[in-house]
Amino acid sequence: MIDPITFLPAQFKPNELQEQVLLYNDTAGNMVVAAPTGSGKSNTFNIRAHKFLFTKNPFNRKKVVYIAPMKSIVEQKKAEFFDDPASPYSKLQCTMMTGDYYTAKSDKEDAEALKADVIIATPESF
Repeated sequence: MIDPITFLPAQFKPNELQEQVLLYNDTAGNMVVAAPTGSGKSNTFNIRAHKFLFTKNPFNRKKVVYIAPMKSIVEQKKAEFFDDPASPYSKLQCTMMTGDYYTAKSDKEDAEALKADVIIATPESF
């Protein structure tokens, strides 16, 4: 398993928002992180999603939903996290959903999105 810290800047020092998210109790349920641009949400996503997706789950059901405000950011995040063969996420199934675009990583029917490990979407997709 690849450590998510390797995908962060070498001098990574969590800010207040990141500390709160990283210390969040995993057993408490779902998590929504909403913060201004440049606040470090992507680094936090990387660490939390890695821990969630690569840790044993007794129910064997895991899905991460990353909601971005624009299609261009959805595409950027998919490329960042899933299209790089060195990324630990590259072996997971990822689906992008935007108002005009919806595809599973494997280009299967829409039903494949239900099997996706990660959905990266814009708000209007839900």
